[in-house]
Amino acid sequence: MKPVTSPIVTTLTTDLLVIGGGVIGLSCALHIMETSPALRVSILDAPTNPGIASRAAAGMLAPLAEFEEESDLFRLSMESFDYYPEFLARFCPHGPRVEPRGLLIPASDASQARSRRIAEFASRFAEIEELSGAALHEAEPALHGGRCTAALRIPGGIVNPRLMHDALSAEFLRRGGSFIRQRLRAVEFEEATLTAVLLDDETRVEPVQALLATGAWSHHLGELFGLHLDVTPIKGQIARFDVPDGWLRHVVHEHHIYLAPRSGQGIVVGATMEDVGFSPSVDGGVNRDLHRLAVELAPGLRRIPISESWIGFRPRMGNGEPLMGLAQGRANLLVALGHFRNGILLAPVTGRRLAQAWTGLGDCSSGSIKTC
Repeated sequence: MKPVTSPIVTTLTTDLLVIGGGVIGLSCALHIMETSPALRVSILDAPTNPGIASRAAAGMLAPLAEFEEESDLFRLSMESFDYYPEFLARFCPHGPRVEPRGLLIPASDASQARSRRIAEFASRFAEIEELSGAALHEAEPALHGGRCTAALRIPGGIVNPRLMHDALSAEFLRRGGSFIRQRLRAVEFEEATLTAVLLDDETRVEPVQALLATGAWSHHLGELFGLHLDVTPIKGQIARFDVPDGWLRHVVHEHHIYLAPRSGQGIVVGATMEDVGFSPSVDGGVNRDLHRLAVELAPGLRRIPISESWIGFRPRMGNGEPLMGLAQGRANLLVALGHFRNGILLAPVTGRRLAQAWTGLGDCSSGSIKTC
């Protein structure tokens, strides 16, 4: 009989282990590394489809279209929107940049009530234009002949999240960070202190501090850490049309659909919201619905086929607000998760706030920085 041998265990040590390699985890890692350049920082992310949720997003930066009343989350969103140009200059030195497209909010027929509420609220923070008829079609020719005959124009923009994710990843490596492409299997604690994270390949990671930035997967992964995280994955399906740059000049943001131009990549159209768990498939019927709704707004898309479609999973907290700060009952575990529809928008400010929490400069229990 051959003797039973134990598997060889590789042990890694790191000062900070970020679990989740999307734009939220990357932003937190980079901000913390900037405050403490000597730190050893590792990001643990899935071996397949790294940063999948971040790369699935449309990249709209539109806080004034997302809210109709003031709240902690609105103020956090506006802070992040204002910080975006500086954030990209610091951590994505070679691009991308925010494209200040401006947003059109349809204000005709069934959209009138929503547009009035948005106009009343948004006008407290920015200049709002009301466009109709010839003025609307001169500003956005692609809408001519569609059902949108009046619209509000409000400040907003778009960033390409795939390019941003690539750039943040490259900057993280340039600053000395490392990626671990494995799945998390188990964790070890000594009382309230996380002492080790065990991976599928038998690697043992021993962090001084850890940060959960696990998006839609936070409910299951949180249980491993003894946390009840009320996070539900909300599936969204998005499609893309190949059209020339300039075909659509603005982001068009209606309640159930948006049209978002990306330089060099046509128009992104989305996105559905389905509470169906981690259903991985693209639905052809949903694509047809997205195409139909897009054509109703921009009739020129009628003869242009969808060139690409994909899905992503938004992490929705039960109360609709993200969690950021120190995990309750844990001495060395931070969380940054539950950003739902605003992960791309909130990535800059999330990193900045978590770095403040790390250094003790910020109050982790105030505003939208909450213990959980």
